[in-house]
Amino acid sequence: MHIFLLRGVLLILITGLIGGNMYGLVAGPNINVLRTDNAYYLKTYEQQTDDNLRSLYPDPAAVREMAPILKKYELNVFSNDHINHNETNGSSNESIVQHPKIDTIIIDMHRSINEANK
Repeated sequence: MHIFLLRGVLLILITGLIGGNMYGLVAGPNINVLRTDNAYYLKTYEQQTDDNLRSLYPDPAAVREMAPILKKYELNVFSNDHINHNETNGSSNESIVQHPKIDTIIIDMHRSINEANK
């Protein structure tokens, strides 16, 4: 009797896993194309139409305003840094990959705050 219950539970679990992951398997390539297009639009924001920039954010003017900041600090698509998956640890909340540009920004922000408080 217990073996039939175990088989039934396993059948339900396996069916749920397959059904739950089918959407991701089908949608994954489409999402990848969309994100690649969006990365291209952001990297070339100066030449893009407002319609293309709306796929990044509803207000194209905001994209044009904020993209130079990303470019200045070499963040997001403007970064030459690529995180090697082997250098990350998915089981930890702490990042083991350092990003010197972001670290510099944070240090500069702290200095500005400290100077303003003096």
